[in-house]
Amino acid sequence: MTSTILLRTTLAAVLITAALPANAGPSMTTSLQATTLDLAECLKRGEAIMREAGLTRNLQVLQLTVYGEQGDYTASVRCVPGKDVVLFVVAGPRPDRASKVMSELKDKF
Repeated sequence: MTSTILLRTTLAAVLITAALPANAGPSMTTSLQATTLDLAECLKRGEAIMREAGLTRNLQVLQLTVYGEQGDYTASVRCVPGKDVVLFVVAGPRPDRASKVMSELKDKF
C-alpha cells in the first residue's frame, strides 16, 4: 500500500511539473560604445534613442542613466563621464529580440 501511495505521489508530481510553464530567466545583453558627447548631450541622445526604439514605458532619465521598457523588454543607456563611453543593457525573455533591441539602440546612438 505504501508503494502505491509513493507511486501515485510521484506520478502526480511529474504531471504537475510537466504542466507548468518553463520559467527560464531573462536574457541580457550588454555593450559599450565610445562617445565624445558630454554628460548632458549623452543623456539627451540616450532618451531620444529610447523613444525612437519604442522603449517609452516607465521612461526615466536619472543622473547617469536613461531607462525604458517595451513589453517584456527593459533597456538602459548609461553615460560614463570621464571615460568617453556609453553602456547599453537590454534584458528580456528572448535572446534574439534582446540582441535586436541592443543593435537598434547602438545604431541610433
